[in-house]
Parts: sequence; C-alpha cells; structure tokens
Amino acid sequence: MSSLKFTKIFFDEPITEKETYFGITNDYIVGAGSMQGWRKSMEDAFAIAVTMPTDPQTSFLGVFDGHGGHVIADFLSKNIFNYIITDPAYLNGNVKTGIENAFMRLDSYLMKDILFGKTEAGSTAVVVVIKDDTIYCANVGDSRAIAFANNEVVPLSTDHKPMLPIERQRILEAGCFINFDRVNGDLALSRAFGDFSYKKNKNKSVSEQAVISQPEVVKKTITQEWEFVVLACDGVWDVMTNEQVCRFIRMRIERNIKPDLICEQLLDECLCKENPSARYIGTDNMTVIILVFLKNTRLRRYQGIEPRASSLKYVCKDKLNLRRVRLLQASNTRV
Repeated sequence: MSSLKFTKIFFDEPITEKETYFGITNDYIVGAGSMQGWRKSMEDAFAIAVTMPTDPQTSFLGVFDGHGGHVIADFLSKNIFNYIITDPAYLNGNVKTGIENAFMRLDSYLMKDILFGKTEAGSTAVVVVIKDDTIYCANVGDSRAIAFANNEVVPLSTDHKPMLPIERQRILEAGCFINFDRVNGDLALSRAFGDFSYKKNKNKSVSEQAVISQPEVVKKTITQEWEFVVLACDGVWDVMTNEQVCRFIRMRIERNIKPDLICEQLLDECLCKENPSARYIGTDNMTVIILVFLKNTRLRRYQGIEPRASSLKYVCKDKLNLRRVRLLQASNTRV
C-alpha cells in the first residue's frame, strides 16, 4: 500500500484465486499471475503483448500497482503500449526516448482529463520492451524488474522512494516535505502516474514536481547468457529479495514447471498465511510476470512444449482496439 490515507481493512480470509497468463514464441515462454490476497480491493493490473501490433519482432510486458483505487492502473494496462508504439521518436527508431515521451504524454492526458484529473488515485509502472535482442526497462515507482543472466541477478530498475537523495531534493524543492519516509507523510513513492495533488506547483516543470511520471529507462543487450526476466509489484519484493526470487524461479524452471505455474507458486509463497494485522508483509495485492529465454545455452528447453510463432496476446479487462492503434501509427497522431 503506497498511501496511508487509503489504507484498507483486511478480509477475514485472503482471496487466493489468481488471474494467470501463458504465452510462447520461438524465442521465449512467458507466464503471469495476479492475486488480490488480503486486501478488500484489487488495484494491480498487468499487460502482455508477446508480439506487438504491426511489429512481430517486438514484445511488451507491464506491471501496474495502483493505490487509492484501481482506475489509473487499469488505464495504464489498456493504453500505455499504444502511447509507446505511436510516439514519433519510437517510430523513428529511438525506443528509449519514445518510451520516456509516452510515459509523460499519458500522465499529462490523465491530468487534463475531466474525470481522471479529479481522482486521488495513482499507480506505479514497470514496463519492458524487447526489440532486436535489446531490452528496454522503464520504471516509475517501486514495482521492480530484474533479469537473471550468467548466474547473476541483473537489476533493470530502481525503486523510486522519497529518501533517495535525488528524489528527496526534488520533493523538497517542489514545496513538499518528507515524514515517515513518505511524501507529506502519506505517499511512499516519489514517482507515479496520477497522484495529481503532488503535481500542481505552477513554478515547476512536469519533471520538477514533488511526484513525477518521468521514467528511468535501462537499456541492455540480451545474450545467450540471459535465462529469464521478472517483473513484479512491491507486494512480492517486500517479502523476498532479488536473489531469493531468482533462486525460487530457477529451481522450478529446472524441474520443467511452466512460468505461469511458477508465478502462482511465488504468489502463494509470498502471501501472509495468518493474522494479517500482526504483520504488514505479505498482505498486499501481488502481480508477477516471468519471461524465460529459450535460446539460453545453459537452460534446457521445456519438455513437451514446442516453440512456435505467437499472435498478439494482450491481457487487460477490455479488448485492445487494434484498428485504433493502426490508425494512430499511420497518422502519427499524438493521443
């Protein structure tokens, strides 16, 4: 939970039913799982396009952890990759700048919207775009992405917390304060979509506000030493370290367990088993995506699963309007 004023009351029993996803291409297998847990509302969302529209060599993954409501996280899961693939910089081959532009444009749209602009909700976003053996990871907030390559954990994002020096300086200069490691004693994040009450200093630019949607983008080359990539919200990372998560996943890959089932097992492992009021850890909504690279020379292929070309798979509550995406790409229109 990222904001104290939105603290929810726990259920007497956790909701352990899970939304899952499984997809496969010639290059990798991807699985996802999402679980509400003890919370009285589900504010996580995720999106997966194993092959992007009009660009079958590119894939997209995203995890979005909402707070103060689910509306921002849901909107991100339905729209963020549309903004990325229609950005002029992205279309001109500058993927990193295209992602940065897309994040800022989308948040600006939400802030100006007659309904979204009035909400007190917000959301993290950790997004991965894989294109031409290159991975781009963009992060806003404290959801996190890591890779496991050459027997080592490779961080792909930084948790944006108010006490980080660069974040703290910006927050204070924007006229806010930090108490209990939270912005104005409330928000545990220094970057997020939404949370517009922290973005209204008229003397500061959008990148100088107390809370910003400007992502940090990490770019790395994928080699045959890469085994898998993990994206998850802070509900997972609060319970397990990067190394523990990688160990948990790798042991199950070696046992031929598919990544969607590994996601389910990881969520169950992180869930607080009893008396959630006595311990905060393991009580949050939890979402995780695991992408396993099939070309890794050390990683045996899954038995009984043949790699194959895969069509678009997009996971969200509404179907993706592909016709609109193609029109946007053709006209190079800023949404």
